[in-house]
Amino acid sequence: FHSTLLGLLLNTKTMEMGIGQIGDGLILGLDINKDAKLLAEPPTTDDPSASYFITQDDWEQYLYTRAMSREEAEGFSTFYLMTDGVANDCQYGPPPDILKIWANDMDREIRLVPSLQKTAERLKNYLANYKAKGSFDDRTLVVIFKDKVQ
Repeated sequence: FHSTLLGLLLNTKTMEMGIGQIGDGLILGLDINKDAKLLAEPPTTDDPSASYFITQDDWEQYLYTRAMSREEAEGFSTFYLMTDGVANDCQYGPPPDILKIWANDMDREIRLVPSLQKTAERLKNYLANYKAKGSFDDRTLVVIFKDKVQ
Protein backbone atom coordinates (compact mmCIF):
# COMPACT_ATOMS: atom_id res chain seq x y z
CA PHE A 1 0.00 0.00 0.00
CA HIS A 2 1.47 3.29 -1.11
CA SER A 3 -0.11 6.61 -0.34
CA THR A 4 0.46 10.32 -0.54
CA LEU A 5 0.14 12.35 2.65
CA LEU A 6 -1.49 15.76 2.50
CA GLY A 7 -2.32 17.42 5.78
CA LEU A 8 -3.66 20.72 7.01
CA LEU A 9 -4.26 21.50 10.66
CA LEU A 10 -6.19 24.67 11.40
CA ASN A 11 -6.75 25.89 14.94
CA THR A 12 -10.13 27.62 14.61
CA LYS A 13 -9.59 29.57 17.85
CA THR A 14 -6.13 30.99 17.15
CA MET A 15 -6.35 30.64 13.33
CA GLU A 16 -2.78 29.31 13.30
CA MET A 17 -2.18 26.59 10.76
CA GLY A 18 0.25 23.81 9.95
CA ILE A 19 0.61 21.92 6.69
CA GLY A 20 2.54 18.83 5.70
CA GLN A 21 3.03 16.78 2.57
CA ILE A 22 4.81 13.66 1.38
CA GLY A 23 4.36 12.62 -2.23
CA ASP A 24 2.46 14.01 -5.13
CA GLY A 25 -0.62 16.16 -4.94
CA LEU A 26 -0.99 19.76 -4.01
CA ILE A 27 -1.93 22.03 -1.12
CA LEU A 28 -3.22 25.32 -2.46
CA GLY A 29 -4.63 28.49 -0.93
CA LEU A 30 -6.88 31.04 -2.57
CA ASP A 31 -6.17 34.38 -0.98
CA ILE A 32 -8.65 37.18 -0.38
CA ASN A 33 -7.36 38.91 -3.55
CA LYS A 34 -8.37 35.81 -5.57
CA ASP A 35 -4.76 34.75 -6.22
CA ALA A 36 -3.91 31.04 -6.05
CA LYS A 37 -0.82 30.29 -3.95
CA LEU A 38 0.97 26.96 -3.67
CA LEU A 39 1.38 26.19 0.03
CA ALA A 40 3.19 22.89 -0.48
CA GLU A 41 4.07 20.75 -3.45
CA PRO A 42 5.95 17.54 -4.11
CA PRO A 43 9.74 17.58 -4.24
CA THR A 44 11.31 18.35 -7.58
CA THR A 45 13.68 15.73 -8.89
CA ASP A 46 15.36 14.81 -12.15
CA ASP A 47 12.65 12.16 -12.69
CA PRO A 48 9.22 13.80 -13.15
CA SER A 49 7.48 10.42 -12.94
CA ALA A 50 8.97 9.61 -9.51
CA SER A 51 6.53 9.01 -6.67
CA TYR A 52 7.15 9.31 -2.95
CA PHE A 53 5.04 7.64 -0.29
CA ILE A 54 4.58 7.67 3.45
CA THR A 55 5.32 3.93 3.49
CA GLN A 56 8.82 4.08 2.00
CA ASP A 57 11.85 3.77 4.26
CA ASP A 58 13.24 7.24 3.55
CA TRP A 59 9.89 9.10 3.75
CA GLU A 60 11.36 11.84 5.97
CA GLN A 61 13.59 12.93 3.08
CA TYR A 62 10.45 13.91 1.13
CA LEU A 63 8.48 15.49 3.97
CA TYR A 64 7.55 19.15 3.65
CA THR A 65 6.09 20.95 6.66
CA ARG A 66 5.21 24.54 7.28
CA ALA A 67 3.60 26.56 10.07
CA MET A 68 1.49 29.60 9.26
CA SER A 69 0.76 32.41 11.68
CA ARG A 70 -2.73 33.77 12.26
CA GLU A 71 -1.97 36.80 10.10
CA GLU A 72 -0.73 34.65 7.24
CA ALA A 73 -3.61 32.13 7.42
CA GLU A 74 -6.24 34.86 7.66
CA GLY A 75 -5.12 36.12 4.25
CA PHE A 76 -6.77 33.08 2.63
CA SER A 77 -10.44 32.46 1.95
CA THR A 78 -10.17 28.87 0.72
CA PHE A 79 -7.76 25.95 0.99
CA TYR A 80 -7.57 22.96 -1.38
CA LEU A 81 -5.86 19.65 -0.71
CA MET A 82 -5.80 17.41 -3.76
CA THR A 83 -4.20 14.26 -5.03
CA ASP A 84 -2.40 14.30 -8.36
CA GLY A 85 -5.50 13.19 -10.30
CA VAL A 86 -6.92 16.65 -9.65
CA ALA A 87 -3.69 18.62 -9.20
CA ASN A 88 -2.08 17.60 -12.48
CA ASP A 89 -5.11 18.69 -14.50
CA CYS A 90 -5.52 22.09 -12.85
CA GLN A 91 -1.86 22.95 -12.43
CA TYR A 92 -0.46 22.82 -15.96
CA GLY A 93 -1.79 25.04 -18.76
CA PRO A 94 -2.62 26.23 -21.25
CA PRO A 95 -3.52 28.88 -20.29
CA PRO A 96 -0.55 29.81 -18.11
CA ASP A 97 -2.81 30.97 -15.24
CA ILE A 98 -4.90 27.77 -15.21
CA LEU A 99 -4.36 27.21 -11.47
CA LYS A 100 -5.76 30.64 -10.59
CA ILE A 101 -8.71 30.14 -12.96
CA TRP A 102 -9.44 26.67 -11.53
CA ALA A 103 -9.20 27.83 -7.89
CA ASN A 104 -11.54 30.77 -8.50
CA ASP A 105 -14.02 28.66 -10.51
CA MET A 106 -14.06 26.01 -7.76
CA ASP A 107 -14.46 28.70 -5.08
CA ARG A 108 -17.42 30.19 -6.93
CA GLU A 109 -19.05 26.76 -7.31
CA ILE A 110 -18.67 25.74 -3.66
CA ARG A 111 -20.26 29.02 -2.55
CA LEU A 112 -23.05 28.93 -5.15
CA VAL A 113 -25.45 26.77 -3.13
CA PRO A 114 -25.95 27.69 0.55
CA SER A 115 -26.37 24.04 1.63
CA LEU A 116 -23.16 22.23 2.60
CA GLN A 117 -24.82 18.87 1.88
CA LYS A 118 -25.81 19.92 -1.65
CA THR A 119 -22.39 21.45 -2.23
CA ALA A 120 -20.74 18.18 -1.15
CA GLU A 121 -23.03 16.22 -3.49
CA ARG A 122 -22.21 18.55 -6.39
CA LEU A 123 -18.47 18.22 -5.71
CA LYS A 124 -18.73 14.42 -5.48
CA ASN A 125 -20.63 14.33 -8.79
CA TYR A 126 -18.04 16.59 -10.43
CA LEU A 127 -15.16 14.36 -9.35
CA ALA A 128 -16.99 11.14 -10.27
CA ASN A 129 -17.84 12.32 -13.79
CA TYR A 130 -14.78 14.38 -14.60
CA LYS A 131 -12.90 13.32 -17.72
CA ALA A 132 -9.89 14.89 -19.35
CA LYS A 133 -7.73 13.45 -22.11
CA GLY A 134 -4.71 11.73 -20.61
CA SER A 135 -6.04 12.03 -17.05
CA PHE A 136 -6.40 8.71 -15.27
CA ASP A 137 -5.25 8.99 -11.68
CA ASP A 138 -7.30 9.13 -8.50
CA ARG A 139 -9.29 12.27 -7.79
CA THR A 140 -9.38 13.27 -4.17
CA LEU A 141 -10.18 16.84 -3.27
CA VAL A 142 -10.74 18.44 0.13
CA VAL A 143 -11.95 22.04 0.22
CA ILE A 144 -11.83 24.14 3.39
CA PHE A 145 -13.41 27.55 3.10
CA LYS A 146 -14.46 30.45 5.24
CA ASP A 147 -18.18 31.00 5.43
CA LYS A 148 -17.89 34.70 4.73
CA VAL A 149 -15.24 36.23 2.52
CA GLN A 150 -14.11 39.77 3.31
